[in-house]
Amino acid sequence: MKADLDEPLKVRDILALIKPGNPVAEFDTSLEDYFVQTETFERLVTDDGDIVAGDKGTGKTALFKILTAGHPDYPARDYLINGVSGGFF
Repeated sequence: MKADLDEPLKVRDILALIKPGNPVAEFDTSLEDYFVQTETFERLVTDDGDIVAGDKGTGKTALFKILTAGHPDYPARDYLINGVSGGFF
């Protein structure tokens, strides 16, 4: 798709450009490319928060993947990798 700079892009054209990844975090190989590190995430990483709760599809598994793969200094990393069975987190 080629954009005409004289005309604004339509929403459907913008949405066609977005590659959101796999809707299931367990199978998303590009998660780290577009994960947004929010203030809440930073509080978790710096050990200012300890509990992650949420309904199905709210990002708990994505958070687990980011923490275990990209933050070797996360205080509870070893516990997450060795002490949590699938489906608990």
